[in-house]
Amino acid sequence: KKGLMQELLVKGIGHTKFKKVKWLFGKEIAIPEEWASSDLENSLNLLKDGTHNPPPRTITGIPLLSSEDIHNGIIDFEKDTSFISKEDYSEMQRKYEITINDILLTVVGTLGRASLVRNNKKFAVQRSVAILRTNKKIDSEYLYNFIQSNYFQIQMDMRKNATAQSGVYLGQLAKIKIIYPDNITEQKKIASILSNTDEKIQSYQRYKEKLQRLKKSLMQKLLTGEVRVAV
Repeated sequence: KKGLMQELLVKGIGHTKFKKVKWLFGKEIAIPEEWASSDLENSLNLLKDGTHNPPPRTITGIPLLSSEDIHNGIIDFEKDTSFISKEDYSEMQRKYEITINDILLTVVGTLGRASLVRNNKKFAVQRSVAILRTNKKIDSEYLYNFIQSNYFQIQMDMRKNATAQSGVYLGQLAKIKIIYPDNITEQKKIASILSNTDEKIQSYQRYKEKLQRLKKSLMQKLLTGEVRVAV
């Protein structure tokens, strides 16, 4: 997948003419003539972080997630999830509500983990997670994949603050440079190729986990003498 990202997110699909644009450290990068380069903020309708003052937790209610719940492209509602009341949730979400195709990005602690919201499940996030909502210039699935690339991750690391707990302020996040096809159709094609690769990787990971469980079970039986091996 890393090889595909390196190829697709700079060269695109089927291009023969390229132009150079300014990139990091005063250097230039060659991208297709039909592509654009801009700061992240120019491709977004919404860039917010979660609540800085979390309300009291409740036993049940609306999930309140942190950066720990965003990993491997997954939004984890199972592991140590906190809850807040519906009333506090409504107050927190008066100006905006997380919705399908929003991108969640960890901006405090372990930086740069991203997930794409794929359903209408209601939840809120703490300040360690930023919410990115794209405008008409860019496909959310394309941006989600670009965020995972070295082109984005290196810039995010460069912009982190020098405190005990690493973090990136939204103003710094907004200035990260991105590159993308002007043609939304090409963006969707690139995103589709990378998403299919993700599905294959997940399939292989599930198979690997199955084999690991089988090995653990066999070891238990062999080491307890439940199963004997002829020598």
